[in-house]
Amino acid sequence: MIPLSHSPRPMIIECTPAETVGRSTLTRVAGGLTRRFAGLLVLGTALLGACQADSSAPDPTPGPTPAAFVPKDEIIGSNFLQVEFSDDSRSMVWIEAIGGGRAKVYYADVNLTTGLPDLAGKQYVDTILGQGWPYWGADSQGPFFLLQNESGQLRYFRRSGTNTLTAHTLSPLNADQKSLLNVSHDPGRPYFWVSYVVKSSVASTKDSLFCLRSDAPGTRVFVAAEVKNTAGSAYELTFPRWLKNSETLLYPFRGNPAQPVFDIKLWNGQTGTSTLATNDGAAFHHVDDLAFALNGQQYLSSSRNAGRLTICQQQAGGLYTEIESHATPTAIQPYTLTSFEPFAFDGRVYGAYQVYAGGGIPGSTKGEIWLKGILGEPAHLKISTLDGVTVDPEYVVGPNKVWVYYYGKPVGQQTFDLHRCETPLTR
Repeated sequence: MIPLSHSPRPMIIECTPAETVGRSTLTRVAGGLTRRFAGLLVLGTALLGACQADSSAPDPTPGPTPAAFVPKDEIIGSNFLQVEFSDDSRSMVWIEAIGGGRAKVYYADVNLTTGLPDLAGKQYVDTILGQGWPYWGADSQGPFFLLQNESGQLRYFRRSGTNTLTAHTLSPLNADQKSLLNVSHDPGRPYFWVSYVVKSSVASTKDSLFCLRSDAPGTRVFVAAEVKNTAGSAYELTFPRWLKNSETLLYPFRGNPAQPVFDIKLWNGQTGTSTLATNDGAAFHHVDDLAFALNGQQYLSSSRNAGRLTICQQQAGGLYTEIESHATPTAIQPYTLTSFEPFAFDGRVYGAYQVYAGGGIPGSTKGEIWLKGILGEPAHLKISTLDGVTVDPEYVVGPNKVWVYYYGKPVGQQTFDLHRCETPLTR
């Protein structure tokens, strides 16, 4: 699971054109990793140990916590991972671990007045193995989510009624062993793209990034190859994500193979070519980079050195450069910052993200969920209250209120609970 937001949260997002929910105009982050590092948790993969938080300086202009707001963090259910909400916040899909790297995928409608999923009416979808996590996409027929089941099939599901889905299978499919799948979100096209990574079993060789199109799933298109990190695939650290309302894929590029730091490239599905999006020298784009558009301007959110929330704006020459950077006023030191997903509410832009202790695997150390305003909105406050592990925030925007979901657990507990945080964003 991006609204500017999913995804995604990983996954790239755009904020225009906007969708209308009640009196709010918004669009949601696309894609998802989930986005993201939730899957690393299932697989037990390590995040790059060299990522250290740059948290020595406080945020120079932290927004005050609204005096009337008191954080409220409640448990909604148990055994939840890889939670992804649709762009309109009306649907939720997630996995429930069943052991051996396997998990069941479930779906539920969401009540936008209460912000709660209909867990009593949840629908079993399929069973996955490893990195076959579900992600939301869209084509000219509407929204859907896609997964890779334990048999290796790529299946996608469209809403067809109350807690009801229609299933489809991409076939014939090429024989690649696919990891880290994501799906495009372009309502103007009668087809969609699926990106995936073929991992090399040899540590010294590269992992390859490919795409396929839904109208020719047996044909693969090579995008790029990248050397591994010290603890896994480069594509796990900066997850390839699709730019919303386009056929453009954002992915990491390591200019110096000896250094585990990245710039970002954009691949165009229409032309089959890539262009450089960042060229920072310091190459600080490490975690959960998301592209989005607002008022005709193109932006990129990034976690600089895994510790500072950084917003970059596209310049006349095409490259994105930093325009703002924020540390998190947390007592956790050192910390890693991941999973920032921007969304619009009442004309202002916010995002929810997680911080966790150290530089290891998300979901293995204590963490917190924060809400941050960007592009001139100063709000910055912690919205989680769990004293434990917190992973992968996802937002739900209703007609009058915004909630943020994450999955978390007390240290030592085996299964993750689904949490919902109140926010001060109400009408």
